Amino acid sequence: MVLVSLNVFAVASLLLIINSENILVVFLSVSLWGLSFGGSATLLQTALAQVLDIAIPMSATFWNLAIAVNGILLDTLGAQSIPWIIIKFLLQTAVYTRISDYLPLVE
Repeated sequence: MVLVSLNVFAVASLLLIINSENILVVFLSVSLWGLSFGGSATLLQTALAQVLDIAIPMSATFWNLAIAVNGILLDTLGAQSIPWIIIKFLLQTAVYTRISDYLPLVE
């Protein structure tokens, strides 16, 4: 569910990047964004609870940090910069996840 949610989130961001002038595309993107991102906090908390107890407080901290950073970006660069930054971080995460499958575990 988490991966589906993140993929829908990426599609919504790409739609905003591709055609932010069309009001129907904006409404569709915002709807997809809300549907995919609305339940992500619950999905991530559930997934993290199965891994480590320390991950949940870190998740809350980074969640709040992300909101603060997005507020700064919105104020300085404008709303049109946010989908680009989201796509950048989603791509970095995808690459890191793919690379980490091949890295040896450090014990």
